[in-house]
Amino acid sequence: MSTPEHLAEILGFEIDFQNDEMYGYDSIGLLTTNNARVYHGYYEVEDRSLKYVVVVKAGLPMEQAGSAKPGNRGKRDSQLIMMGYFNRIYHGRELSELDAAIE
Repeated sequence: MSTPEHLAEILGFEIDFQNDEMYGYDSIGLLTTNNARVYHGYYEVEDRSLKYVVVVKAGLPMEQAGSAKPGNRGKRDSQLIMMGYFNRIYHGRELSELDAAIE
């Protein structure tokens, strides 16, 4: 089971890799365009809740068929998604498709 699938099981959301909407963003590395799916909600235990956002890198259509980890550009790419989002929010810059989905 992949990390996104484990998170879905723990947090209680469903992943449908075939039908869930993908959002584009600029990435690092040789392939600078990437796609990701966004899942959000509340994780609730007893009388407490925690809001969550899970971003699952999906890759380009050509990667999805032939790669074990489509969309994987390295660990820093995941950090850059969030840091870029916060940077664009803080400085009032234009948001990417992925940023808008996270928001």
